[in-house]
Amino acid sequence: MAHVVRPYRDDDAEALAGILAAAITRIGPAAYSAEQVAAWSARHPGAAQYRQRAGAGDVIFVAADTADLPVAYLLMEPDGHVDHLYIHPDHTRCGLATQLLAAAETHARREEFS
Repeated sequence: MAHVVRPYRDDDAEALAGILAAAITRIGPAAYSAEQVAAWSARHPGAAQYRQRAGAGDVIFVAADTADLPVAYLLMEPDGHVDHLYIHPDHTRCGLATQLLAAAETHARREEFS
C-alpha cells in the first residue's frame, strides 16, 4: 500500500489520537506490563493535544494512506526533539517510521537543528 507523508491538518487530530491509542494498547503489551500501558495511555489527553501543540509551534508530519487517512505520525518540538512517533498497528513494518523520520530530518536541516 502506498503512503504519502504530508504536514498535519487540524482535521487529522482525531485520527492521530486513535493511532496513538491503538499503538499503545495493541503494541505496548508486548513490552510493558498492563499497569505501565494504562499509565502511558492516561498521559495522552486526546485530539485536543495535537491542535494545541501544532498551534504552539510543534511540527507534525502525517503518513496517510491512498484515501488520505492518517495511519502514522511524528511530532517534533520546535527545538527539533522528536516527541512522538506512532504507527497504527495495522500499518507497521512498511517503512512509515523511516519516511516520517526522513521528513523530520529534512525539516530539521532546513531549520538548522542538526
